[in-house]
Amino acid sequence: MTLPHIQNYNIRLSVCHKLCFDLYKAENDLDGKDVFVKVLDPRLASDETNVFNFLNGARLAKLLDNDRICKVHSFGSSGGHYFIVSEPTGVKPLSLLLQEESPLSLGRAAGLVLAIAQTLREIHLQGVVHGLLNPSSVYHAQGAIKIDDLGYTWIVADLLKNGTAEASHLSNYMSPEVFFQTNSIDGRADIYSLGVIFLNMLSDELMSNGEMKISFQHSRLFNLIPQVKRIFPRNSALIERLLEKSIARNPEERYQNLKDFIADLQQITDELPTLRTRTTPLHHPRSSSSARAE
Repeated sequence: MTLPHIQNYNIRLSVCHKLCFDLYKAENDLDGKDVFVKVLDPRLASDETNVFNFLNGARLAKLLDNDRICKVHSFGSSGGHYFIVSEPTGVKPLSLLLQEESPLSLGRAAGLVLAIAQTLREIHLQGVVHGLLNPSSVYHAQGAIKIDDLGYTWIVADLLKNGTAEASHLSNYMSPEVFFQTNSIDGRADIYSLGVIFLNMLSDELMSNGEMKISFQHSRLFNLIPQVKRIFPRNSALIERLLEKSIARNPEERYQNLKDFIADLQQITDELPTLRTRTTPLHHPRSSSSARAE
């Protein structure tokens, strides 16, 4: 396979195709440091709107300047390719952890979800919504997390139209409104995704939905909640409340912001005295207006 040429970067290895880009391992020619390079799928690069949306995700990540969001070094065009250069994670995606170890203990699952929720709340307060949060966009190591792939809701229609295995997998974590209203979603879409991730951590039932209708998919998710309650009887009431309010089909019936989600999740962690997790932000976010961001 021919590797793309990007000025100032020596691309060494193809990692995978993801969402709308090919991901490569590379080396910065200027300082010798390892980086990841995302190159927009050529099939999409002929449309200026796609190019703008692809590069805009990099702009968002760069503006956030959050050490728990994968750092973007540069982005632009080179050699006929549109690219984003970011830090290499060097750690496992959450999806791999779930494949290898699911279901997780309640303490471990709650700790990971708490860390993700705190980071998401910081970016919500800066006016940014992830929109496609899923286990493949979160990386973890020793309790610390990194979130990647911000700003890709624009590709949802194309993914679903093509009917790929990736689209089938991602659809499990997409809130219902993401399927139809990608231009008007708010932070409650991330709360839905986070609730499904928590449910996935606590249940060993596969979440692949194949060709299922959205309504059937959502019913199936809800039907897993009683199973999880039986596994953790001591915490069943709190778990039921958190899951039902996270993955409600109607956004108005969900948690309206991550502050309340975190408060309920903290109640679960408070009942687990051996749980050790960082529960304070690594830095204070800059405040800005954002729907449902309190």
